[in-house]
Amino acid sequence: MRFISNSCNAGSLKSFALASAFSLLISACGGGGGSTTPTPADTNTPADTTTPADTTTPADTTTPADTMKPVITLADSAAISIEQGSTFNAPSATATDDTDGDISSNIVVSNPVDANTAGTYEVTYNVSDSAGNAATAVTVSVTVNAVDTGDAGDTGNTSDSPLVGDWKIAPEAAALGVGPGLGDTSWWANGASDVTTRDCFFDDIFRFNADGSFENVMDGETWLESWQGAGTDTCGAPVAPHDGSAAAT
Repeated sequence: MRFISNSCNAGSLKSFALASAFSLLISACGGGGGSTTPTPADTNTPADTTTPADTTTPADTTTPADTMKPVITLADSAAISIEQGSTFNAPSATATDDTDGDISSNIVVSNPVDANTAGTYEVTYNVSDSAGNAATAVTVSVTVNAVDTGDAGDTGNTSDSPLVGDWKIAPEAAALGVGPGLGDTSWWANGASDVTTRDCFFDDIFRFNADGSFENVMDGETWLESWQGAGTDTCGAPVAPHDGSAAAT
């Protein structure tokens, strides 16, 4: 072992040697005792290895409510006209829904058409999907036209006749006339002044009904002539049988 003493005073180095295989260096100052410098404390803040909390909002997997209405489509939505007594079949229809798909088989058809009775009817189509959403109802108009199958003396329905409706004498000269032949009014014809003098007649209604019947509607006053019991030709209360009370066809 070999020791070397190194003092702080120059020239005072002493040494001695021992037989050894290793050496130790000792340094001292100010007369002797050695001192060891302490290891400083580790002031480094250790790493935080704590796993942070997961604050991510989870995805909403809730299925949204079905609020869409199904849609009905008619094969033919145009108004329909048929003859009385014929066969009527309601037009076909389809229905689709955004969730249920094709729900045509669920369509409910309200068909009040009576093909044997003249009139206008409405055929209505409805459907709902599995969520209870009702479609907008679809309708188609159907008219059953009356058919006159009678002869000239029949009083059956004649609604297709151009005479059906209310008529009045045209308020003009020569609207009324009498003569020896069709279109000949040489015996007598009303003048323009008669439109005013006989205004109670020119406002009378001649009504031809669809069932073939006829009516005079005089509203309480019409033109009277002396042969009807009036003292002179004038306006007055209708006199039977020309007062509209008699049944006529």
